[in-house]
Amino acid sequence: MTTETKVQQRDESDKFLLRLHADGLRKQLKIRAAENERTLNAEILYLIKLGLRAEEQQQGPHA
Repeated sequence: MTTETKVQQRDESDKFLLRLHADGLRKQLKIRAAENERTLNAEILYLIKLGLRAEEQQQGPHA
């Protein structure tokens, strides 16, 4: 994959601002991300997808 392709994919991605309150969640997520050799963003996306899958399994798709 060329650098240009990566830039194009990045530009086409949805962007979302997320505020993490001062309760230590950001630090906890950064530690988790490092342990799993992922970026903070990748860790957050992984956890969201994991949560959505778990919810679908409990309730069925699009419940």
